[in-house]
Amino acid sequence: VPPNTDLYLEVKLLEATDAPDLELLPPVEKIALAGHTRQKGNAHYGRGDYASAVNSYSIALQITESSSKVDITPEEENELMDIKVKCLNNLAASQLKLERYDVARKSCMLALEHQPNNVKALFRMGKVLAYQDEYREAIQMMRKALKLEPSNKVL
Repeated sequence: VPPNTDLYLEVKLLEATDAPDLELLPPVEKIALAGHTRQKGNAHYGRGDYASAVNSYSIALQITESSSKVDITPEEENELMDIKVKCLNNLAASQLKLERYDVARKSCMLALEHQPNNVKALFRMGKVLAYQDEYREAIQMMRKALKLEPSNKVL
């Protein structure tokens, strides 16, 4: 094909599947779907495709936050919360890579609302604050994270 030539493609849709109704999804399936979607985000992040990672983590968050018309056990609630906090942390990491500091800060704050001693969230919040020239607050976050995990070499 010569350069600057217009190409025309015909695409045939072979199959379409409706998205699951999250309110009716059994908790085990909701946990699996959220976890799988988070893993897709991790794969995007690993390839350096941070925008796609943000998209996957955001979808996984929507799954964890969707209301449920199905009974859920405390253990399942805890598992969904764990995935949610991991997604928020990973979302913040991706947003940091994209230099979207305001939204990264919000992601860190949400993670810390659920788990105030989450070392990754504290560390990333410290990075965000440093990028925003809020050095005292950044140092406080890093110190708190270091106090929780003194052997962490990243801190």
